[in-house]
Amino acid sequence: METVNGKRYSHFQLFKIFFKQRSRSYEKERHIRKADYSDMIYRVIALLADTVILLSPMYLWMVLFLLVCGDLLPVDALKYGNYVILGLMILTFAFVQPYFASVTYGQSLGKYMCRFKVVGMNGAQVSTKVLFVRELLRDLPILLLQIFVGALPTFIYLGLNFLMMLLDPKHRILPDLITKTRVVVLLSGKKAKVNALETHAAEVMPKRGQIDLQIYSDFSAYGALSVEEIFQLAKKQGMRYISITDHNCAKANVIARQMSELYHVGYISGIEIDCNYKGKEVSVYGYHIDERKEAFKKIENDYLSREQTASKKRVALFEEISGMKIPTQELLKQNRFHTITPQMIGAYVLKQEAYRESALLYPYVYGDHRHDPLRYFEKDFFYKGKPCYVERTLPDLRVIVEVLHRCGGVAILAEPLWHEEDLSFIRSCLSAGLDGIQVFSSMHTKAQCAQLMKLAKEEKCLVSSGSGFMGIHRGVSLGECGCPQEAEKVMTKLIQYRQGN
Repeated sequence: METVNGKRYSHFQLFKIFFKQRSRSYEKERHIRKADYSDMIYRVIALLADTVILLSPMYLWMVLFLLVCGDLLPVDALKYGNYVILGLMILTFAFVQPYFASVTYGQSLGKYMCRFKVVGMNGAQVSTKVLFVRELLRDLPILLLQIFVGALPTFIYLGLNFLMMLLDPKHRILPDLITKTRVVVLLSGKKAKVNALETHAAEVMPKRGQIDLQIYSDFSAYGALSVEEIFQLAKKQGMRYISITDHNCAKANVIARQMSELYHVGYISGIEIDCNYKGKEVSVYGYHIDERKEAFKKIENDYLSREQTASKKRVALFEEISGMKIPTQELLKQNRFHTITPQMIGAYVLKQEAYRESALLYPYVYGDHRHDPLRYFEKDFFYKGKPCYVERTLPDLRVIVEVLHRCGGVAILAEPLWHEEDLSFIRSCLSAGLDGIQVFSSMHTKAQCAQLMKLAKEEKCLVSSGSGFMGIHRGVSLGECGCPQEAEKVMTKLIQYRQGN
């Protein structure tokens, strides 16, 4: 048994979780290639490995036979043993093997060893029911033919499957024709990593853009780079416009205006403010703000007061559910605000070799959250309704929107589909006075970006784009916003925004 998210899981449950996460990773990244003739020997090896499992009840018969030969059991034991073995064989062929293939999402023991996977004809995953039926159609005829007809028809059936696998362009077998499935090869090592990165870039972050309006400096508790270092990187990458949107802190903007002139990179003053709307926590970007206004000092002071109180509570809750020890005093000294954010906790435990192999951290080290582990770690453990959530008293969304407008700024809803997938809620937020939404984000898929763009057009609101860049080797890179350069023109109104337009 092992504790995960405050719950105790059996080894079989962890086994299912492992393949579920592996399946999600496959669905997201599709790091595969088509099976070809060079894979035939491995298909045979996979089949032999599966056959070993299918025939495992026969090993019991051999043990029984040896016991009879040694006069440890009477000869009649063989007669009754045959019925037991036959029953176990039927159970293995008709249920155990198909069930194993279904809970592993298309990977029997042999396929797992040789990195094969059963998928649909279009490459997408298929339901567990289809996987069960495929294995049943593949294996049960072998047993039935052997019992009722004999060995020759059994070998003919196996030969037909092998012949079809050789002749069919997609290397399918007879059951694949019925279930409309095929076998693909999961890439491994360097090839898999390259393929996964390329696919992820195509699906979530089409290409690195020249406009990034969601960047965090070391004025945020989890930002790694100074304002000047951000501009140096932006200049090197040929960025046209950037905005530093530190969490509840506007101090970076004073330095950023100077760096903009020095490095000739366009700059839009910014801030990200946490607030509450209808009982839900949301974040709002304020762009084109006058950071000298007294209101931003109050926002920062209130935020620090809340965070310093919440920091130790977060650590205690996470230690309680995980069993991992967090050096509170050491983390408090790591930023100028003496706070501990969820992402700081995540960064610490993911660096510890003793913790990395825990099932609790599997999604962030090996699973489908590994491309941006810290932000997913925060969402999975510290958001409202999660086990380490600490209640905070946040200002109302309408109040923050009014403050931003009075300070000459524009209010944009941050990563709307990251917090809330209900478009009606997003529309309601816009009715509270927001000027626009973040359409392009490193956390949005292409489909989600299209969905939000459609909503922005319907509501006739402004559009923003941001990566959430926190520093080199900390998740996404600068400019990876999911917005192709040719689509960046949709942000012209936001970039050129002035109060009163």
